[in-house]
Amino acid sequence: MNEDYQVSDHGNNTDEKILALMFCEFDIEEGPKIKYQKPYDVINKVIFESISPYIIPKLQLKNKIITVTVGKYKICGFPICIEQIKYKRNIYIFNICFIFDKDTNICSYEAVVKKLACDLRTLEVESEFLSNDQLQIHLPKILEQIQRDLNKTGECIIHKIANLEHSAIFLKLIINHSDPQLVQSCDVPVFIRNHEEFEIDEWDLTTQKIVSAINGFKTVSLIANETNIESSVAKEAIQNLLYLGIVSLVPIIQFSSMFITTPQIANFYSNYELQMDAVRFVQLDKEREPPIFYDIFKILNMFNHGFMVKNVNELGSPHEKNIDLKKLILFGLIKRLLRKINKYPISLDDASLTNGTELSSEINLPGDCSYDKLCSQNRISIKKIEETLDKLPNVIVCIK
Repeated sequence: MNEDYQVSDHGNNTDEKILALMFCEFDIEEGPKIKYQKPYDVINKVIFESISPYIIPKLQLKNKIITVTVGKYKICGFPICIEQIKYKRNIYIFNICFIFDKDTNICSYEAVVKKLACDLRTLEVESEFLSNDQLQIHLPKILEQIQRDLNKTGECIIHKIANLEHSAIFLKLIINHSDPQLVQSCDVPVFIRNHEEFEIDEWDLTTQKIVSAINGFKTVSLIANETNIESSVAKEAIQNLLYLGIVSLVPIIQFSSMFITTPQIANFYSNYELQMDAVRFVQLDKEREPPIFYDIFKILNMFNHGFMVKNVNELGSPHEKNIDLKKLILFGLIKRLLRKINKYPISLDDASLTNGTELSSEINLPGDCSYDKLCSQNRISIKKIEETLDKLPNVIVCIK
């Protein structure tokens, strides 16, 4: 895990305390209502009625962090909407809100609020934990434990919620960090921590499927397709793994891909421990002698001057040196020894890729959509992309 990530010690910091947690839902007959609040009555009925449009908002604001300051309180929530025919009017809307003093800086709490809301949505979809009254009665005790544990240690782990199999909540408060990278369909998740350290059997079924499918080379889109999981749900599960520091995201590796070394390559040359990690990671045949560092370093430095992976494979002969080239590139990306050079098509006259081409939908070309993204969105090869773009006049390709 990134060493810049630090767990907050709330025992010594009273400026960032969770005053209460509040579970709200939309009742078909009564409208927005507070179902549970721990401790009780921090937010009274009068205050709630004044802010209810922001707690149970219009559908356009679902799945977004919403923060409201009212009186001496700051309230942060993440409204969720589930559309299924089993609910009255085919919809179920809820929100889990954290309540703070109005002067509290809550930036470090937003990821936890979102994570908890998404965990509750998963429990509802898989087990009807929220809409089933007999299961929902366990929620107050859960809210109480979350508030207590986060305030005391900055993390909360709850296993086997309401005795449901494969149910768990993992929350960790992280400060002084940037928001996790946004997960895209063309990204490739790769483990940066040993996932076997965690009790995977206690994770939700969706995450278990995702974890089993990750191999460092499959894109998010391919993982979602193989596991028969909706793309948005797969991205959300991977985003949670990213937030926990279990995975990182790297670009897809293809024979037509281009990479270039970074200044970190100098550190690689002088770091013996990193060199030995590389030798173990990239060894192609475990029955043969392991590769030597000189060959690994030489092949890495071939990624320059516009060389594609296929060029390096032909000229460097990594197989003969017992080096798995794709694993070497993956190691270089994880350790930031390499970065990918992407191609971005740009239309000079507002042209778009329409249904008349090989692509599945109309896509504008403002210059921020890479070949990788186009391939992932439309499930076609780089070759098809290039053939399609060649037919369009006034389209240039920026390589960076």
